[in-house]
Amino acid sequence: MKIVEIKLENFKSYENQSFNFEAGINAICGPNGSGKTSVIEAISWVLFDHLPYKNQDTIIRMTRSESNQLAPIAKVARVIVTFISDLDNNEYTICRNTRSQYYIVDKLTDERVAEGKREVIPFLKKHYNLSESANLEELFINTLGVPQGTFTSIFLDTATNRKKVFDKVLNIEDYRKVYEDLKEFKSFLKDLINDQKIKIATFETELTKIPLLENEIKDYYDDIDKNNKLLNSINSDINKYSELFNNLECLFKEIEMFNNEIEKEKINIKNIQNNIQSNNLLIEDSSKALELLKSLKKDYNDFLTSKEVLKKLEKDKEHIDKLEKDLTKQEKESQNILNLIKNNEDKLKEFEILKHKISELTPLQEKHSQLETDKALLDQHIINFKEHETTLKISLKELENIKDHMISVEKELSDILELKTLSDSFEKINKTYTDLQMTLKEVNLKITENKHMASQVKGGLCPFLKETCKNISEGYDLETFFKEKILELEQLNFNYKKEFTNIEKDYKLAFEASEKIKALKAKQEEKEKLDNKLKKLQQDIVNTEKLMDDYKNVPDKLAFIIKELEKLGSPRDKISVYNQQLSEEKKVLSSLNLAQKNKSNIDTSINNIKNEILNLNFDNDYFQKLKQQLVSLETSYHSYIKAEETARNHDKYINNSDKLESDLNKNISILADIENKLSVLKTNYDSTEHIKVKALLEKNKLDMATIKETIKNKHENLNKCELELKALVKIRTNLANELTTLEELNHLNSFIDLSRDIFKACGPLIARFYIQNIAIEANNLYQEIIQKQTQSLDWGLDYEITIEENGLIRPFNNLSGGEQMAAALAIRLSLLKELSDINIAFFDEPTTNMDEIRRSNLAEQIKNITAFDQLFIISHDDTFERDIDNVIRLN
Repeated sequence: MKIVEIKLENFKSYENQSFNFEAGINAICGPNGSGKTSVIEAISWVLFDHLPYKNQDTIIRMTRSESNQLAPIAKVARVIVTFISDLDNNEYTICRNTRSQYYIVDKLTDERVAEGKREVIPFLKKHYNLSESANLEELFINTLGVPQGTFTSIFLDTATNRKKVFDKVLNIEDYRKVYEDLKEFKSFLKDLINDQKIKIATFETELTKIPLLENEIKDYYDDIDKNNKLLNSINSDINKYSELFNNLECLFKEIEMFNNEIEKEKINIKNIQNNIQSNNLLIEDSSKALELLKSLKKDYNDFLTSKEVLKKLEKDKEHIDKLEKDLTKQEKESQNILNLIKNNEDKLKEFEILKHKISELTPLQEKHSQLETDKALLDQHIINFKEHETTLKISLKELENIKDHMISVEKELSDILELKTLSDSFEKINKTYTDLQMTLKEVNLKITENKHMASQVKGGLCPFLKETCKNISEGYDLETFFKEKILELEQLNFNYKKEFTNIEKDYKLAFEASEKIKALKAKQEEKEKLDNKLKKLQQDIVNTEKLMDDYKNVPDKLAFIIKELEKLGSPRDKISVYNQQLSEEKKVLSSLNLAQKNKSNIDTSINNIKNEILNLNFDNDYFQKLKQQLVSLETSYHSYIKAEETARNHDKYINNSDKLESDLNKNISILADIENKLSVLKTNYDSTEHIKVKALLEKNKLDMATIKETIKNKHENLNKCELELKALVKIRTNLANELTTLEELNHLNSFIDLSRDIFKACGPLIARFYIQNIAIEANNLYQEIIQKQTQSLDWGLDYEITIEENGLIRPFNNLSGGEQMAAALAIRLSLLKELSDINIAFFDEPTTNMDEIRRSNLAEQIKNITAFDQLFIISHDDTFERDIDNVIRLN
């Protein structure tokens, strides 16, 4: 893959920053605290789900923008990374923020292809060509991007902890995990085998029921046949008794029907007789009503005439009442308008008084405005004075600090200049120191070789020719020769060590002096800057004091203006209030004109109402007399109405009397006919025979139902037996399959045992293979970095780094800081070459504890790495700024 760009928004020290990356080596350089590591932390958070903080809120930028100190503090940090995938060569943009927003956009289609951690992480693993079980965070921490300061820590840890880490890196842990997982599967398989054996035993027990079921089925068939024959005999008797019973039942029902009709006709005759009697009474009442109508006819007509006249008079009276009500309302409204006119005229007089007051306040307002302008100017002068006063205090404090700093810098310069002579001698002392160091190594090597040769000599014989050495003087053997040689070399080694110890102290002092003398120019430049800053600050203080003198009389002037303003009060506010009141003048004039117009309209309306009431000419005495007359005639009127309703049906009742007599005669004839038919039926019906036949028929039907139920139960039991037999036959067929399944499970169990043995054994073998290959590659890298072919690096099966030089093996914790860093880098780079398919790596301050030569060697080695699409180097020195594909410098 290739990372193209990263954008940081409110992430740690970055407000809004973007960086572009290129293929090859990308160096991110800058002083400590410039935010180099933050860039890699952002990449690891987005692409590898790793953030070295417990709380995400710690990465949110908590300072305001330099360009806008009033801007709100950020509440969310966001990182956007653009990368090209090796899987499909497409360009993707992945975005993540501290509010759990996490998604990937395909830049070609501009569509979101993954959203949320559940979708994004599997998407990344797929495009990194990693298994679903891979842990992106572990991969980054231990392989791709080891955090700053922890590059060598794991190699200094115990063998147990090293194994935990590198077994995961080399995926050796997966083999152990498979071994353990198969143990659970083996237990599961054992349970399956036991279950299968129980299942087979159960089948075999069930199959013993087959002979019993076959005999039981035969018995059921015999019983069903016997019951069917008995059922046919009973069915013949039922048919015989059914025919006889049906005939008797029909005669019984006919007799019952004629009895019901006789009773019905008797009720009808009685009802007609009652109706004739009621109808005669109605004829008598209607005849009396006709006589009453003749006597009340005149009163009835007078009542209707009076009612019609009264109705018209009531309508006129209602209209007069309404007019009088409107008249009262209009007169009241007229009085209200008169009051409103008076109020508006009073307000207009008040407005004239306000106008006079405003004309008196206008000159005072102008004076007040001028005084306020003068006061605002003096207030600003006071603010300026305080600002100058604060600036002066700060400048005086800063002046004091610069003077103290100047004393410190001058002291440091003096100390550095005193080391000049010692620094100049470093080159000569360094040569002597290096020569002695090499001489000591050569002497130690010779001592080791002679001791080895001495261990091979027995009886003074040559270890190669197996005979006395002819080059040795007579009476002098090889053992004595080597012992004397070793003593001579050890004495020489002692003398050199003593000389080396004496010069080592001078070397360290000279080295420290040469390092400090490098800072001479920087200190001189710092002193020059301090001199310039001091002069500028002193001039600023003089200028500030001069400006403060210009504001000495400001407080007195300000006090005078404040007194004048207090005397004037607030004429502007008063005028504003008066003007506010005057704004109602137009409204009042309009209201007055409208009220006067409304008064004229209402007066006209009042006159019109009065005239209309006079024109109606309503006679109230006549109206009351007519109402009394109507009351006196009301009883006769209602009696007439009631008699009219009774007399209306007189002719109807006369006609109905003839019809009722005819119906009565007809029903008497029908009754006689029915009684004759009933007498004939009774001579052919025997009730005793009817009851006997019915009992015999019901007994046979009951016997038939019982036999049918028996046959049904036999069939149900037969079906159950046949189904059970069918199931057992199927079990007998399946038993062979179950036995085959048991055999397959036993074979699988044996295969799992074999697989566990293989996985248990192959983990260490694969680890040995990886370690050997990585160790060879790492040794070549290490020798290139330190530029010493006499030293060789080895990486043991317990993941311990050792360095061998001239037969002496040194463990990792006995190496110098630079050697440790070089060795750790060599192993890390080799691991990446051997294992990584992602083709990117991150190195955070890889040159820690290295001298200039080793830093340069490491830089050259990293430049020669071609197995990776991109390498990211984080460094505070300029070692990686030369001949690099892309350099990002941070301030």
